[in-house]
Amino acid sequence: MRVTPTLPNSQTHILSLIRFAIPDTVQSSNEQVMRHGDKINNLGRKASHRSALLSNLASQLITHKRIVTTLAKAKVLRTYIEPLITKAKENTTHQRRVVFSYLQDKEAITELFGTVAEKVAGRPGGYTRIIKLGMRTGTQRRRQ
Repeated sequence: MRVTPTLPNSQTHILSLIRFAIPDTVQSSNEQVMRHGDKINNLGRKASHRSALLSNLASQLITHKRIVTTLAKAKVLRTYIEPLITKAKENTTHQRRVVFSYLQDKEAITELFGTVAEKVAGRPGGYTRIIKLGMRTGTQRRRQ
């Protein structure tokens, strides 16, 4: 049996006005929100975890020249690393610091501004390629 406090009608009316005065834009954490125009792939991670993941993947890609990862991560990594490679074409202290703020890896920065920048100097973009390798054995997830 549910017991509700009894209030006079005037107080009930005021309480209902206060309840509806909360703007509709405030959402609780468990409510679904429509994602109109939200094209970023969050990879099922929080922002800090996603930035750390992309930074590590980018550093490994620069160091080893190719990596094997999932298709979703490869697509997000491509949009993350292409602007960094474009910045590396202009070898200034400012551009090095900007790229370092993304990667946090001195060896990767040296490699990026050295050999990688020389190879892509005449190219206007599209520095990376995604090659589909097929399904992973065991989990049947796509890999790159």
